[in-house]
Amino acid sequence: ITIPNTVTSLGNFCFAELPNLKKITIPSSVKEFGKGLFDWCTSLEEFTIPANMKEIPSETFENCTSLSKVTIHSKVTSIGYSAFAGCTSLKQIKLPSGLKSIGGQCFFGSGLESLSIPNTVSDLGGGICDYCTNLTSVKFTTNANVKELPYNSFYRCSSLKTITIPSNIKSMYSGFSECPNLTTVIVRNDNLD
Repeated sequence: ITIPNTVTSLGNFCFAELPNLKKITIPSSVKEFGKGLFDWCTSLEEFTIPANMKEIPSETFENCTSLSKVTIHSKVTSIGYSAFAGCTSLKQIKLPSGLKSIGGQCFFGSGLESLSIPNTVSDLGGGICDYCTNLTSVKFTTNANVKELPYNSFYRCSSLKTITIPSNIKSMYSGFSECPNLTTVIVRNDNLD
């Protein structure tokens, strides 16, 4: 499917439940789209977020089980609730350096193996990596702005071995329950010389 460059927005669930959709090109003229855009598009393999998008809405790629590559441009500042939930083929993702918010259960049950959270992120939703059984390491970059690890942030991440927590985290809520292989927790102190 190719969308003409006269289109500027796409509605909720516009391409949802198209099990044979493998590839789609959306032009940079698209500045916004509604939630669940590709929900249950189980054959979609890769996607590039249009260059003028500032937000990846909730449930955008939920249960896109073949999705293995997503390119996110630097203008994206927010990723919504369950945006990549159930994306079991998604092993890695590069989050943009200007990202400010990651919604709850954003990567729930995805295939992520590692995650690096940029220092611009200040808002994390609950359960962002809940049930990511392939996730082995999580790193917050130096001088992270996150102040809280909400409930179930890494709940049931059975392969999680290492996490680096920034020094400015003030509170954590049952963030690592049922992570039997977690052996290394590094609490960074960015103020040390």
